[in-house]
Amino acid sequence: MKQTEAKLINLSEILHSVAKASSKNQQTVVQLVLPEATISTACIGHEDGTASLAISISESEMDIIGPLDDVNGIEFYAEVDTVAAGRWFLVRVVEPEDLPLFGHIADDVAKTVLRPNRHEALVAFGEMIRRWLNLFRRARRGLSQELQIGLWGELKTLILAAELSGWAQAVESWAGPRHAAQDFHFGSWAVEVKTTMHPQMVVKVSSLEQLDDSPWEELYMVHRTVRLVSTSEAPSLKATVDNIRVALPPEDATRREFEASLLAIGYQTAHEHRYGRKGIHQEAATTYRIEEGFPRILRDDVHVGVRDARYRIDLRSAGKFMRDPVNVLGEAGQMIRRVVK
Repeated sequence: MKQTEAKLINLSEILHSVAKASSKNQQTVVQLVLPEATISTACIGHEDGTASLAISISESEMDIIGPLDDVNGIEFYAEVDTVAAGRWFLVRVVEPEDLPLFGHIADDVAKTVLRPNRHEALVAFGEMIRRWLNLFRRARRGLSQELQIGLWGELKTLILAAELSGWAQAVESWAGPRHAAQDFHFGSWAVEVKTTMHPQMVVKVSSLEQLDDSPWEELYMVHRTVRLVSTSEAPSLKATVDNIRVALPPEDATRREFEASLLAIGYQTAHEHRYGRKGIHQEAATTYRIEEGFPRILRDDVHVGVRDARYRIDLRSAGKFMRDPVNVLGEAGQMIRRVVK
């Protein structure tokens, strides 16, 4: 077993590197990472081109992480002295084609194991892995109609952002697939995109942080309403994805990041035939400024024992927070005027 040590934090790149090296050399490669982390962590490349993440953890500490069940694509197991002396818990991707999505998981792992408190880091690790497992289960089933139009709304925003800032910056700003609270981050301000079937005005909020403007100088919601039409009238979700792919060279880093983001959302090529049957036509796009008084639930509003919450809001009650993009000034103004189309 070949073993090296690294100080890199981009675990997704390390995973791809060790998987490639292991497959080429037909030997397991282990790379210690994040030397400053509270929990010792390693990336492992396997001879079949797959990879694992390993954390050093005692058997009693597994109760802190909580239950984790294998899904079709990810498996869990414990080994002794795999990376170094002691017990190691491994999270392994079992198919090489799932490595791009697994890279996103790896980057989330980095955020959790770098927490200064070990107990909190282990709790966060377990919660993060369970979120990804839910996504893997959904990805294997394909996207529901609601999720399809939600993704279309984000891709519409991505395309419009790219017209102003270029594809590299636009794809980097698409933060939702990386489990960020909001869909797009543009420097010191952010945009959450909600897409519903016309004329539905009720939107779902997925966390207590999604409509929290406190981390941002400005936070906006773009609400798109759409109709399903024939593909002769408007491009389908699949056509929209394909048009973006044409704009991004296959070997380009931005293209790889885009494909990984699609996988993270649950969009897989195996299901693409379902996503090309109906065109998606936008009826309207409306901008809301998220600020004090907007209908929402924030973490400070709930009991400390409430870990998370999902709820729905009727945007007809938020009329006074609507903003004409023409009147949005400052850093956010030019981009808001572009993406609300």
